[in-house]
Amino acid sequence: MNRTRLASLTQALMLAAALAAGWSANANTAVTVIGTDNLLQQPTGTAVLGYEFVAATDLTVTAIGILDAGSNGLSSPHTLAIWDDLGNVVIQLLVPAGGGELDNGFRYLDINPLVLTADTKFVIGAYYFGGNGDSVAVATSASDYVLDPALTILGGRALTGSLGFPGEDTDEIYFGPNFRFTAVPLPGAAWLLISALGIMGALRRR
Repeated sequence: MNRTRLASLTQALMLAAALAAGWSANANTAVTVIGTDNLLQQPTGTAVLGYEFVAATDLTVTAIGILDAGSNGLSSPHTLAIWDDLGNVVIQLLVPAGGGELDNGFRYLDINPLVLTADTKFVIGAYYFGGNGDSVAVATSASDYVLDPALTILGGRALTGSLGFPGEDTDEIYFGPNFRFTAVPLPGAAWLLISALGIMGALRRR
């Protein structure tokens, strides 16, 4: 293969890689809460509050966060977790008081990328104790929030009195916890790979 063809092949592969990277690098936020001030409540006792969800495509979770209603720092640390629907912990971490990156009213901690499988139920929850000064947004209608199109919320979840899996179904959806993710459509990624291989084959034949 001469230098011209090699350069063309290199450029084609770099373009395919750039397209693939651009496709997968756009970070999405699971939930945006609307009219937060009208939804805020302070838990009166120890509780784990959150919601159950399912995704239409595989998700790579990159950060987990919790609502900072005043955007002025958390008054106390909070344990956040994602469980599968059987109650097994998928990931758990502690957001320190005043810590985390503020983004649209939530404080996030980056995590090692975590893949959540499509069409599988998961539960996300945040641990609160009464009088800690941090509020949760309690939604009773879909008009209270905007959900990323890749996700479906199946209902609220709660556990009162201790730290653990929130297995109680609730009519209210608790937006204390939140997460950021990327989603890569597999057919698109496969198409890019096939295209790059086709370019290689064509240049070789020439």
